Amino acid sequence: MRRTIMKAFIMKALKIIGVVLLLISFLAFILYKCTNFLVSDKIDSSTVYFLNGKWIEVPVQINGSDAYGLFDTGASICAIDKSAISKFDVYKIPLKLIPINNHTWHSLCIIKHLEIGDVVFKNVLAVVLDLKTNNKSLRCAQSDMIIGTPIINQLCWDFNFGSKKLFVSKSNSFVREREFNNSILYSGKNLLKTDVRINGHIHNLLIDFGYTSSIMLPLNFADSSLGAKYVSSEKQDIFGNYYEEGVRGISDIVFGIDTVKNVRIEYNDIITSILGLGFIKRYSGVIIDPFEKRLYFEEGKKNNLGTRFYGFGLNFGIQNNSLMVTSVSESSPAQKAGVKHGDSIFQICNEKLSDYLLATDYCNFLQMRDSLLSQETLQIKIVRKDTISISLNKDFF
Repeated sequence: MRRTIMKAFIMKALKIIGVVLLLISFLAFILYKCTNFLVSDKIDSSTVYFLNGKWIEVPVQINGSDAYGLFDTGASICAIDKSAISKFDVYKIPLKLIPINNHTWHSLCIIKHLEIGDVVFKNVLAVVLDLKTNNKSLRCAQSDMIIGTPIINQLCWDFNFGSKKLFVSKSNSFVREREFNNSILYSGKNLLKTDVRINGHIHNLLIDFGYTSSIMLPLNFADSSLGAKYVSSEKQDIFGNYYEEGVRGISDIVFGIDTVKNVRIEYNDIITSILGLGFIKRYSGVIIDPFEKRLYFEEGKKNNLGTRFYGFGLNFGIQNNSLMVTSVSESSPAQKAGVKHGDSIFQICNEKLSDYLLATDYCNFLQMRDSLLSQETLQIKIVRKDTISISLNKDFF
């Protein structure tokens, strides 16, 4: 008797679970079909001028208000900063439905009206993230949202990095009228991936326009002979958190029909290999054609596809209330002068170190540091057992 009752109870529970899963699937299908909708009866193409800084930031209108969207082929969903929800009158779905970053759950929202130039999208689905707090480098971006592949894969994108002009089109007919120096095929439905030959080995790389460096590979591909240990200062919290990321090296890359020399590779504790914006911007322009799944590249910038680096070959950040050398490049003036990763800086030129140590704004700190490193000469004093004075001149390496 008890077995019969238990069996009936289990069957009923399974039916309820099945109905709930079916309902969730149906709602997910409706949500998928009704969101990120490209309006077809509007203008087919448009031209805008984008911000060509650390990232590509595209001017957009969110529900009728002017804003910028950070262009990111590495994002499989669009995102919006949580502080922008009320500013742009975006409808927020109250439940946390999507896991992002170490499986932490976040809410979704619907951007009713998104314009890129004169091209219109309706009901853009986006995840709500704290972009400006959780990612210190994004504090320096003007963007309130991230434009991900659900939008990117519906348009043809023509970026000119010199004029900072972007042409977007609902078709790729204009591509056939152009000539290009190089092109590659990519694969993947939501994310763009391609094969690249690095040091004679084929790597399948995620093409990530939201990643500012050139190439990132997993640590198991690292060879300590390729470069010095480093800490990525862009990922370092200037108020004391210190993260060791891996090693850097310089390699030759076979990319389409080009052999691109002197590419700085970073290694990290990651699974996916990444080709980033630092590599893409070695060309004067790029077209992303999602209809043919191909990237087209304009002429490489003068002396950019095969030159050496020029600079001091070091970077610094803040650690334990002092300035610390966070990276030293192989064969650079800094390495030849004996500067080491992890050195504590006692003095740098005639600058007041307190101006850096007391910085409360990350973007201001970056501006001060980059201005100092733009000079042709650098005098620093570093502390190990004794204070060591070092004079550096910019050079090729």
